[in-house]
Amino acid sequence: MYLIERKNLDLQLEIVPVESLLLHEEVIPRHANKLILEFRNWANLQNPIIVDENHMVLDGHHRAFVFKKLRFNYISVCRIDYFNEAVKLRYWFRLLNRIRSRESLIRIVEAENAILHPVDNIHTLKQALEQNRLCCGIQHKGKGLEYIPCQSVQEPGFSRRLRPDQAVIWTPHISKEMVVGAVRQGKRFTPKATRHLIPARPLNVNVPIGLFREDISLEEINTAFSEFLSEKSLRRFPPGQIINGRYYEEELFVFFDHRDGPKERSLP
Repeated sequence: MYLIERKNLDLQLEIVPVESLLLHEEVIPRHANKLILEFRNWANLQNPIIVDENHMVLDGHHRAFVFKKLRFNYISVCRIDYFNEAVKLRYWFRLLNRIRSRESLIRIVEAENAILHPVDNIHTLKQALEQNRLCCGIQHKGKGLEYIPCQSVQEPGFSRRLRPDQAVIWTPHISKEMVVGAVRQGKRFTPKATRHLIPARPLNVNVPIGLFREDISLEEINTAFSEFLSEKSLRRFPPGQIINGRYYEEELFVFFDHRDGPKERSLP
């Protein structure tokens, strides 16, 4: 085990059996198939997946699915306290394109045996979903489908930017208790039903893929993992960094090989 201590939420890095991972969402097949092809050629697993105390996957469902599919023995994880207030649960909304008219949208809803209740504004829609967490919402302003963070609809001018042939599906407001309950019952939500916001995450761990196939005990592999990380340098970066083309809203703890990063082990 390798512990990164923080004021509000500790990050515990370790290796766990792949079979111990619990998924609460289905995966998107095309994304999973792409990852399967990539993992066959990868030398390292760059970043650990995020799990809770019971190995429920919070971030990294597709990697977890692929590791199970490829029959790896182990995988690196970052374990956190799921019910810590610093860990937020948000949602991925769906942006639909090529909606020809309001009437066609109503027909789509009715075809799913659902009932459409008009509301006056976004605030009322948000309140309605908070009161009934099993409902969906539709913001209207196909074949095309995009996933957008739920907070996007709160951005100034978002509604004005929607084209007449676009609609946003506000997905159900799932709670942490509902996530845990689904896992206990062996059920899964649809792909990208939840979006967990972690206040900090480790990056660039870069564990050799071959280590995860080793037929050794959990104690042995975690000892090797701790020694592997202890030989690296660790730097802390504030939120708002762009690394490898991705923007990170959270605080980052980035590992470096000594030849690539600072020599000291202490955090700034």
